Amino acid sequence: MVKFNYKILQEPWGGALIREILVAEDERGTSLLLKSQLERSGYTVTVASNGVEALELLMRRPFDLLITDVVMPEMDGIDLYRELKKHRRTEKIPVIIISDKQMFKVAFYSLGTDSFVAKSGDVSLLLSRIQAVSEQQPGARIFHKILVAGAQTVIVDQIKKAFKSGDRVVVAVDSIADLAAKVFLMNPHVILIDAGLRGAASPSELVSAFRSFRFLRNSRILTYAQPVADDPAAQAALDAEVAACLKAGADRHLGPFDQALFQEVLSSLCPS
Repeated sequence: MVKFNYKILQEPWGGALIREILVAEDERGTSLLLKSQLERSGYTVTVASNGVEALELLMRRPFDLLITDVVMPEMDGIDLYRELKKHRRTEKIPVIIISDKQMFKVAFYSLGTDSFVAKSGDVSLLLSRIQAVSEQQPGARIFHKILVAGAQTVIVDQIKKAFKSGDRVVVAVDSIADLAAKVFLMNPHVILIDAGLRGAASPSELVSAFRSFRFLRNSRILTYAQPVADDPAAQAALDAEVAACLKAGADRHLGPFDQALFQEVLSSLCPS
């Protein structure tokens, strides 16, 4: 059995999900790190280097969430928050403030918010806060989260294209390690695994591990596999792994990628 030690972030099947995030942060290294970490967890992220730039972006296009530092040039996070609340277009956008300083927290408390995250390299803290904010939003948009794991880039790209729609978030990984980590960060509605993926554990071992966690009880686990040409032994090993995945708890094996079939199955699990 594969053992995991990742922080579990729970979200119910078909739950509300923030998707479009604006990050206001003047330190370029910090903003790029946040952007990278959030995008790896399935979010679409835009970065602004100060409050003025962030406000202009918020006025031009909708965002589901603003994550802002406090100390920034031209317009700080406190003034940015005040400006958001002045305009009907932006007054209901949820805000997460990144700060460790008590005096800033007091200032934001007086403005009516207590959604803070300390500056830290631990992205799980921020992801937990994003989820909490998402659950508090009335009428939040509903998205289905789909995690695709496969080492064949061309096939994975085709699957992503077939699955992607306005109400689906599709994240792809190319290794066993990334698959394990993303499952615990995303809590996906559908997990699609290439049965031929190899790493520290086999796909069937991962399926067995995932099925042991209560928070994944509603996740649908599917497998697929491209045939191995001119290698009967390798094909036999692949067939055995497919059977092992089904025995371990996978819901269905889809065979090689077929756009019509994959879209049909996905639509039944994640209706648009």
